[in-house]
Amino acid sequence: MDRITALRRELSDEAQRLAIDAEYTGRQHLMAGQRWRRWAFRIGLPAAILAASVGSGAAGLTALFGADARITAVIGFAGAIVGGIRLFVKADDQAAAHSTKGAQYLAIRGEARRFRKIDLNSDGDHSVLTKQLHDLATRLDALREVEPRELPPGMYEKVKNQIKNGNYSYENDPLWEHEGEPRGDDGHKGV
Repeated sequence: MDRITALRRELSDEAQRLAIDAEYTGRQHLMAGQRWRRWAFRIGLPAAILAASVGSGAAGLTALFGADARITAVIGFAGAIVGGIRLFVKADDQAAAHSTKGAQYLAIRGEARRFRKIDLNSDGDHSVLTKQLHDLATRLDALREVEPRELPPGMYEKVKNQIKNGNYSYENDPLWEHEGEPRGDDGHKGV
């Protein structure tokens, strides 16, 4: 095997490692985004209901029925607590940040896959291809430095099991059955 062939093989292997890393990390961030979105709903809905109750319902009931004003105060206090929790936790912001970061990782995964499957099979100059892969790795490393960095415990195992079960492949997908299922050099479908 000549030096250029060996270099292209190493570039291919490194691109595959980048794609796998980006796949797992991106899926974990998307899953974390979904988790935070559920928390945003669980916190946001009671906050909205309590705020609406205080703003109109409780005050109206007190005025109409001469009920004890303490009811309005208790509902107002509960609304303030839930609203404070919502502001402190910032579940909406966390959901958006994780989802955005997950999408960025998956974009890098796609670029690494295309680099491996298309660019390395072209007649491109090996120094240009090497620089292209270094740039892709630099983007992946830079993304790791951007918040949010921490993922909930157990997220990796959940993603690993979903990938193992074929949840992120094109296997048994009606479009791929019609078009023919793609296979990489490694025998994997759809990745």
